[in-house]
Amino acid sequence: SYKDSKDIKESHNDDLLESLSTKNNKLDEELIETFIEENLLKQIWGESIVNCLKLASNSDYRQFDNWYKKFKYAIRSAEKEQKIQLKIIYEICNNKYFVDHVREQLSMTLRDLIRRAKTDHRIKQKDDYIFASLKNKALELIELQISEGIDKQ
Repeated sequence: SYKDSKDIKESHNDDLLESLSTKNNKLDEELIETFIEENLLKQIWGESIVNCLKLASNSDYRQFDNWYKKFKYAIRSAEKEQKIQLKIIYEICNNKYFVDHVREQLSMTLRDLIRRAKTDHRIKQKDDYIFASLKNKALELIELQISEGIDKQ
């Protein structure tokens, strides 16, 4: 009957879309991994921050890129405001504990923001909120860095 053939066709289309989106996810995941490696993200930001960004992306390269840009821009903006580089890379800071603390604090903030971005519908300007939250956390960490005399080491 016509209805049966229509149902079969629709289910075939669903299967096709499903397999295409699976292929796209695989491709996006590969693009994300390549981007992470080529830009040394794990060395610069640490494993847990990179994992948060991957989590935020939902295997979508554009999403990953968006979150990464937001994250990086917020940190750089805080650094510019304070005229101090946040010690987040082992190579530029001989205090391993401080670097670990900075990375942990930022990844906790990121994880919280990802959860909120997905679930909290009261937040109207999500991008502004994410930016402000990350920047404030970075400013807080820079203040800690100054008060601990990390720059002088």
